[in-house]
Parts: sequence; structure tokens; C-alpha cells
Amino acid sequence: MLILSDTSISTTCLSFTGFVCLNKALNYLPSPEKYADKSRHKWRNAICSLIHALIVGIFGTYCFFSNHELQEDLVNGYTLSSEIIIAFTGGYFAYDLLDLMAHNAFSNSWPLYTHHLVVLFLCFTILSLRQLYATINIAMILELNSIFLHSRQLLLMYGFSKQDLVYRLNAYLNILSYVVCRMGSMGFLCVWVVVTEQDVPPIIRKTGPYTLASIFCINLVLFYRLIISDFGKKNSSSSKREVDIMDS
Repeated sequence: MLILSDTSISTTCLSFTGFVCLNKALNYLPSPEKYADKSRHKWRNAICSLIHALIVGIFGTYCFFSNHELQEDLVNGYTLSSEIIIAFTGGYFAYDLLDLMAHNAFSNSWPLYTHHLVVLFLCFTILSLRQLYATINIAMILELNSIFLHSRQLLLMYGFSKQDLVYRLNAYLNILSYVVCRMGSMGFLCVWVVVTEQDVPPIIRKTGPYTLASIFCINLVLFYRLIISDFGKKNSSSSKREVDIMDS
């Protein structure tokens, strides 16, 4: 029977509650004029997502590279910090999934729905198994790219032109970190799960390759959209969707 530890449960609940409260608190701060009314939730969510990316991207990456136990044994390696950061991520994605359901139809945002459900499944399965903590820490390296991805969204929300220096710099760092951090970490895990098939728990052996492959494919779709949006030819239809590229 899969049961979460007290640490995992309390951290998940605190994370979920914290992001819900942060989202509500942002209502009392000024937002870009375009997002002052019905679309305000997109601005609030973008800020929450950026804060999560900063915490998890930096701390999760440090967690893995500073602990030899995790590096030497991807299956059974464990540290308390790795459990906490995984539970923290689970709480965030639970909050973000509810926020997504409140404002976006599945037909319009199915890649994000799929991504969130897969991430939640992996986080809580690993927390229940008390194994494979290192693999999630490796996956968290992709959140370093999310820092630039959500910064891109906020820059557009605040009216920055795609020709502005700060936007162009973020765009190049976004693409570079996308390939190295996001696709690199996901690609490594996809190969690792297949190669070490006999060493992982049965539930991960059966579902791991498919869940990781689905996330990898979703990220390929988003990468294509980013390239077209930031480096492709301008057209009226794409310009209308430039802020909402992550919502579809």
C-alpha cells in the first residue's frame, strides 16, 4: 500500500495553501492594464509560476548536485531536502491544476492538463514508493528554463516589444536553457528508465517510459511554438496569441 510520509503530506499542504494565498494576495497589487479585469488570473498565475520556477529550479538543481548519495544511486538515494522539494512541487502543481480548471477548458489547454496530471502522478508515486527521489531532482533542472519561460510571459504582459533588448536577451536564454535544461534532463530520464528497466519499481517500469515520453512530446510542441513565435515571421494571427502561447 502506497502511503505518503508526514513530511510529504505537510509540505504538500503548506505548498498548496501558500500558492493559493499568494494568488489571492496578488489581487491587491496593481497589474498591467490589459490584465486588470477578466484576464487578471493569467497575470497572477504567471507570477506564481515564476516564483515556483525560481525556488524549485535553483533548490532542486542544488539538491541533486550537492548530494553524492543522489548522484551515485538514482533509485534508492535519499535526502530529506529532496523529499521536501518534491512534495513542494506536488503542492504547487495541485494548486496550478485547480487554477487551470477554473479558467481554461480542456479542449483549449489539453497539453497543460496532460503535463500537470503526469507530473502529479510521478511526484506522489515517488513520494509513496520512497524511491527515485534523484530522478525528480534531475527533472527539476528543467525549471531553470521555466524561469525564462515565465519571464517571457510577464514581459509580454507588461507590454515589452519583441524587439526590446531585454526581451531578445530573455528569448535567447530561453531557447538555450530549453534545449540544455528542459530537453536535456527529460531526454536523459527517458533513456535512463528504459536502460535501467529492471532496477526500478514495477509501477514506474510500466508507466515511466510512457509518462516521460508524453512530457517530452508536449515540450517539443511548446518548443516549436516558441521558435515560431519569437524567431519566425510575423503575422497577425500569431501576434494575437503571443502572450497565451503557454495556454494552448
